[in-house]
Amino acid sequence: MLLCLSALLLASLLWPWQSTAISIRCLDNTNTLEDLIICFDSYTVPPNSYSDINAYNAVQPHSHEKTAWNAIVASLLTVDSNCTSSLLPAALSGVYSVSLFREAGTGGKSFCVLSEVNSRDSHYARGWGLMVVPATRSAVSRYIHISAPHPKADGNTPEQAAVLFKNTGAKSLFVAGRHRDAFSVEKACVSRDYSKTDAAHEVV
Repeated sequence: MLLCLSALLLASLLWPWQSTAISIRCLDNTNTLEDLIICFDSYTVPPNSYSDINAYNAVQPHSHEKTAWNAIVASLLTVDSNCTSSLLPAALSGVYSVSLFREAGTGGKSFCVLSEVNSRDSHYARGWGLMVVPATRSAVSRYIHISAPHPKADGNTPEQAAVLFKNTGAKSLFVAGRHRDAFSVEKACVSRDYSKTDAAHEVV
């Protein structure tokens, strides 16, 4: 009996997703969109974080969460001075939040942000990505969508994408939440050069 309990304790210590969840405070501690994205980027799931398919599957969205994700993305794309937590589907409660972010200072812009709530081991607990849209329709001058699919792997592309998004009046910004090699198992359907967590080449 004691041996079994010891084995269970050891397994819980070795299993990365059993660590304590810590709230991500970027929305409270930054003054500009660029700084906000830099803060969130620091939580990107690093390379080789998922040791096997079980670890990878443990943080993938379930079917009801995928449905909820599609719904909140659609809602964000029609936001117009109504960015509140009420937009968030119940299936994503406790995992993601919808927040109004106002830049500090005169002339600061406002954005609606869909972001992950918790971190584990100093990075995103799930790593599904971050979405930002202007808080009002009048702030959109170009119906283009900007993304940064390779955070940490391709230089400072999340910050660069944020600058482009903010200064071009773009419709939306999406930043992936995982390093492209967070799970380095290769995809079977495209090329042996791309891993399953390469957001530019994998569809969940």
